[in-house]
Amino acid sequence: MRDFDLDNTFFFLKSLINGERRLVTIERSEFSPMSREVVDKISHRLEVMAPDKLDKLVRESVKARLLNESMTLVCLNCGWVGSVRNKDLPDRPKCPNCGSEKLGALRIDEERVRQVMERWREGKAKSEDNELIEYINRTAELVGKYGKLAVLALSSRVRIDDIEEFLPKISDIDKLVLIIHDLEKRELRRRFME
Repeated sequence: MRDFDLDNTFFFLKSLINGERRLVTIERSEFSPMSREVVDKISHRLEVMAPDKLDKLVRESVKARLLNESMTLVCLNCGWVGSVRNKDLPDRPKCPNCGSEKLGALRIDEERVRQVMERWREGKAKSEDNELIEYINRTAELVGKYGKLAVLALSSRVRIDDIEEFLPKISDIDKLVLIIHDLEKRELRRRFME
């Protein structure tokens, strides 16, 4: 307690309680020089980030998250299945095995996708596989048309129906991140309200 004079603080507070001293408030339109110093020091410590800077920071965070996600890719041409980190993808992803651009992109375990694809290619798909196969086809159509932007969008928390709607209007990653950020906020609000 090196910066506090506890003894004199005690006597001062006691004099207020006994009525020996009284506090007077004066209303002013601006701070006094001493008040200004106190407010400045406190506000610098508690400084809140400006909303536009905060939005930019959040968008950069969304972009970094999308680029660092790993997706399971599956080739509809040859059946190749593999996991790839988004930032390592070229603008036009192709199957490393056959060169096809008909790649589905999923946030599902690689081994599960491999098993479903094997059953499907052999004509032995189970009824529960059909939904995943349909999803793979939808994502492959997006990846074929929009390349890496589609993979980034599919790695977000946005529903595929929304992605199919907005992706044709997007030409670069910054616009994609802006829309995904907005849609993810809406989706969180929707889930919270349910």
